[in-house]
Amino acid sequence: MASHKNIITGEMNVEKSTSFTDYVSINVLINPETWRQYQHSIFPGLRSFNRPFWDEIQQTGRYALPDEAEIPHRLNDRNVQIHTLLGHMDNVVGYEDQVKMLRYVAGSCVDVVEHAGHNLPIDAFGAVESAWHHFKLMAG
Repeated sequence: MASHKNIITGEMNVEKSTSFTDYVSINVLINPETWRQYQHSIFPGLRSFNRPFWDEIQQTGRYALPDEAEIPHRLNDRNVQIHTLLGHMDNVVGYEDQVKMLRYVAGSCVDVVEHAGHNLPIDAFGAVESAWHHFKLMAG
């Protein structure tokens, strides 16, 4: 995984909390707008987050699907085009494993956004929006 860094682009007058610490540890762009977006889009998921399950995954290292090695072969058999957008500074999943897997899928396209982390719609909304428009054109 890439090392995490923050790019602070606005003054933050926020009381320190566990939620704010999580936001800073996962997001790359730190400013009042991305904090607002994080609260609006991430908080609902955090409320139902299964912490014991996640802790077990991290402790055991069993993060992969049982048949994960077969995924590229199955995708090739279906002749499916895949366009993947990844954050270079994703310190939750990491982009390297995904790039490595998709390297074996014919016709796959991987774009890595340099200054973005795990929450691409927050860190790199323009890149997500552009990829979405491209997808709609291709799906035509």
